[in-house]
Order: sequence, then structure tokens, then C-alpha cells
Amino acid sequence: VFFLIDSRCQEVFKHIPDNKKLVLAATYSNRLTFYKTHKSKLNGVLCFGNVPPPIRLKCKVYTYLHNPLLLATPGTYPFKQKVSKYLKTTFIKLHLPNTDGIFIQTSFMADLLRTEWKYPDSKTWLFPFYDVRHFDVLKTIPKKANEYLFINDGNPHKNHINLLKAWALVNEKQPAWRLHLTVTDRNPAVKQLIETYAKEGLNVVNHGFVNPADVYSICQYLVYPSLTESFGLGLMEGYAAGLQIIASDLPYAHSVVKPSATFNPLNPQNIAEVILKTRLENPDFMATELKTQDMLEPMLAMFPR
Repeated sequence: VFFLIDSRCQEVFKHIPDNKKLVLAATYSNRLTFYKTHKSKLNGVLCFGNVPPPIRLKCKVYTYLHNPLLLATPGTYPFKQKVSKYLKTTFIKLHLPNTDGIFIQTSFMADLLRTEWKYPDSKTWLFPFYDVRHFDVLKTIPKKANEYLFINDGNPHKNHINLLKAWALVNEKQPAWRLHLTVTDRNPAVKQLIETYAKEGLNVVNHGFVNPADVYSICQYLVYPSLTESFGLGLMEGYAAGLQIIASDLPYAHSVVKPSATFNPLNPQNIAEVILKTRLENPDFMATELKTQDMLEPMLAMFPR
């Protein structure tokens, strides 16, 4: 196996020997040069970053499409980012003839491919893969009943603003209930909004960048108000760690788990109402269930050995 690594994330892959990888800036010309130079040596190609190769190769080529924003961008997304996503989507669609098929993580993504791109089901493979076994040990740690968590940075589609509005309503009824967030300096406006709410008395703490295990081990509930997700790895991690999940009533969430409860993510009042009544001690409480499984081995079997 040889790895073509985007220079923006090269620090993550230092453990790969230098003779097994090439680090390049993620430009069209760099990728084109690489594939033209090495095409005769390749027996199979897996493009992990949504974008097929710039040329048609003779070997088997599959593209892992993990970003639903390329298929359907929420109306609340900033105009500049909508334009950026549109241009990237157009570029990808022009290069779809260079891939033999698309791997996706959820049935939600399959539906989007079918409806938005008219991409054939016969060239679409559902291959979720993940490893959350290291969170299993957290299931046995007693959680604090009044602690709630949303572990994501402050990108617009993560919907922190509506969650904070909802939490203000929750704290009116239950001031001791605390919301834990993990917004970093990459999203200063959302981080500042959290600080403002906290100064006004909202029971919220922002950890910034944090080891997920540190917050999963504290909280009893995972609140997930995101408007869209490629897979929702946080849902998988939270389930593995023993948290009960209260999530947006949207296809991405239902694709991977059966949440304990769902809400309308655009309605802070509804978010608050659902959170307030979804408690372990309530007789009608339903525990979160898992609906997906790791498909790494079947995915690898698509390539020649």
C-alpha cells in the first residue's frame, strides 16, 4: 500500500514510513502529475477525500464520499461557503467517470446520491467503518445524571446557536443541568457566544479541544443538534461510551442509531421540551440502540490482494 497524503494533515501520518507515502499540497496539478507518473504501477486506488482521480486509470478505482454538504447544503449555511461547496461539487461530478463507484457510510448518503446526483445504486456501496472499542471501558463508569454533552466544533451546520437558545429554556426549569461543549478558536464567533451566555448565568462549560474520553466519562446524555453529518462519529462514540442520545430528527441520525428521543433542530423550544422529558428515571424512557456495523473488511475485499 502506498499513501498519497494531503500536506495539511501530514502530522497525523508521521508513523507511515517515508518510502510508503508521498506528501503533497492538495492541488489539481499535483494529483495529475502523480497519477500520470505512477499509473502503470497501480493495481487499485481508494480516494478517501471525496474527489476522484483527475484521469481515468486502468485499475479499479473507488472514491469514498463522506461529506453530505457536497450533496445538499443546508439553507442556513453562509453564502460564501455555499458557493465553495457548489464549485467543489461541480468539479467532483465532472470527474465521476474516473471512478468505478462510490463508497459511502450511511443509507442517508445513498439516498442523497440517488436523488441529488442521480448516481446509480449499482455503483454505490455502503461501507461504514469505525473503531470505537476504546470507548467501551467508559460504559462502566458512573455518569453524572445532570450532565449533557455536544462534542463538536462550531461549524454552522453543527447548530450550536439553536442549542444554546434551547439550553437557556432548559435552565429556566432545571438550572442545575449543565451543558458541555467543545468549540475551539477555529470558530471564534460561536466561542464568544458561549462565553456571553455563561456570563449571563447559563449553566454551560466550553472545554475547547479535548480528549473525547474526558467528557464522555462525565456525561449521562449526548445532545446532537447537528443539521447534517457525514456519519456522526460522535453518535457512535457516545453510544460506545454508554451515553443516551437525544438527537435531531434527521436521516443521518436514524441511519446509525435509534436515539432515545429526537427533536426539531431548528426549533429551540422543541429541543428544550424533548431534553427536559427524556430522562433515565422516567418510566417511558427508551435506551439508545445501535443500527450500524463496521464494514472495513468487506470494503477492503473490493480491491485485488
